[in-house]
Amino acid sequence: MKKRKILIITIVLAIIGGVVFSFYYLPSKSTPLRKRMGIPGGFFEKFAKERRIIEITSEGFRGDFEKEITINKGGKIYFVNKDKKAHTLVREFGDQTASIELKPISTLFFPFDNSGEFNFYLKEFPEKEIKIIVK
Repeated sequence: MKKRKILIITIVLAIIGGVVFSFYYLPSKSTPLRKRMGIPGGFFEKFAKERRIIEITSEGFRGDFEKEITINKGGKIYFVNKDKKAHTLVREFGDQTASIELKPISTLFFPFDNSGEFNFYLKEFPEKEIKIIVK
């Protein structure tokens, strides 16, 4: 009988302690989830920047665009080589030209931190050029 009383008192005290803790130490539901989870401000914003995906296939570029893409400064373009062979991606910006080989089934991304017009094409398909305008 004595053990049962001690057990009941322990359970009641644990419940009271939990209620007191939740009222005084846990943030209210009106506090944003980010703060309740201890995530610093600006954490999600860096992932929310604009991004576009351009697929590279055996026929050239493929994606939800025509021949021109406009993105905001800070946005990213992902080039995904879905082909079974490597392709050479060429970038032109003003009088500068650079190229890089994308291995089969690989991804490369360009962050656009500067405004301007960039032209991209595949060495194998120079006629299928994409213009990227960064505002």
